[in-house]
Amino acid sequence: MVTGYLMDAYLSYAGSALAALNFARCITIGTCSVFAHEIFHGMDWNTAGSVLAAAATLFCIGPPLLIHYGERMRCRSRFAVFSAIVTLEERITGGTLTQSAKPASEAQVV
Repeated sequence: MVTGYLMDAYLSYAGSALAALNFARCITIGTCSVFAHEIFHGMDWNTAGSVLAAAATLFCIGPPLLIHYGERMRCRSRFAVFSAIVTLEERITGGTLTQSAKPASEAQVV
């Protein structure tokens, strides 16, 4: 769900958004693996499993929040608005750069 949201919100820049998401996932997984040993040895197995289940349940609120507040969040994000404008311009021009957007080395000299 979050992956789809990022792809829809950042359009042309979705690759960068997905890279940041994957980085955050890797950091989370690395952190969890460090603390898992302490959690399961500091508590009994049932309690530790219940703590992890409660944490996973809290993460389930994310998709409904994105469905409900996602459009408002995208409208508030200057980068998401910029990304939408760039994508629309690319679709209008057929993916080519306009004369004013071309680098100086490619612009026609009059």
